[in-house]
Amino acid sequence: MRGFPPLHVIAFIIAFALLSIPLSHLTFARVDKKPVVQDKAQNKAEEKVPTYIRVRLAHVPASLSIKVQGQELLSPEQQKPTATSISFEAELAIPAEGLEIIASATWPEGTPNTALTLDLEPSEKQNRSLTNWSKGNKLSPTSYLFLW
Repeated sequence: MRGFPPLHVIAFIIAFALLSIPLSHLTFARVDKKPVVQDKAQNKAEEKVPTYIRVRLAHVPASLSIKVQGQELLSPEQQKPTATSISFEAELAIPAEGLEIIASATWPEGTPNTALTLDLEPSEKQNRSLTNWSKGNKLSPTSYLFLW
């Protein structure tokens, strides 16, 4: 004997309905949004950190500009460079994705390609140093990206 087919169909529909309820909860589950809690590392990264900055050059520039997040740290109007090494301190916020510094400089006519090196020494972080070379007597605004 083979059984009664309408009874098999009804049993299949009931079994499918019972399984579809938990499967639909798993498949279409909504994630409850919990408030974002910033950990101490994120808060610390957003705090301003005293940072010692050293700019080293191969030749004395005619003008020099250093910007961080749109803020001028060293501008041509503030001081005319007279040496190949300039050092100063600044309070910088160091984000987790890195700190971008924009530097530009010009040198007197006849100056060959020259290097501009930025050294950063933030408190409680490792020192970092990056170098870029000019083309002729001009270093157009160049980005230095420091990652910790």
